Amino acid sequence: VRELLDEFHAAGFGGLIKIGQESEPLLGCPVGPGKIGIAFYAGVNGVVAGEEIGARIRTAPISILVDYASTCNLR
Repeated sequence: VRELLDEFHAAGFGGLIKIGQESEPLLGCPVGPGKIGIAFYAGVNGVVAGEEIGARIRTAPISILVDYASTCNLR
């Protein structure tokens, strides 16, 4: 995996934050059995390029947007 990520970086795609351990959550996102999580900070363009050449990739946000009107005060 590290070698592939190095090639990815050499091709001009940066943004790697962290590579997780097998089957362990990464930055609050669940990771399926037998898989690893790889976090990027600069969008998903590189990931999409991987998908376009046939890599099976699942992306998931590590945060979400919430409608402010649906929130309430915590006291």
